[in-house]
Amino acid sequence: MFAGGGSGGSNTAGAETLYDALEAGGVEYNRELYAAMQDAGAEHSERSSSFLVQIASSMLGGEREPAPGYLTEEVLAQARDFSGTAI
Repeated sequence: MFAGGGSGGSNTAGAETLYDALEAGGVEYNRELYAAMQDAGAEHSERSSSFLVQIASSMLGGEREPAPGYLTEEVLAQARDFSGTAI
């Protein structure tokens, strides 16, 4: 699948997610925050879109980003405790 607009287009078919790559490389990441994001509805998708489709999707709310309500005080406190190792 091709994604990205203009000269930023790339083939993403079979590409690892950021978290898969971190895991494969033995890099530690905040698993609790990642799980909270997934529980709130964040998704990884392999989809193809052009620059115009990306703009239209963004304007129509087509992105799969969770509403900020999942960032409870408990989640934020845990993220702060982990933040010394953030990338």
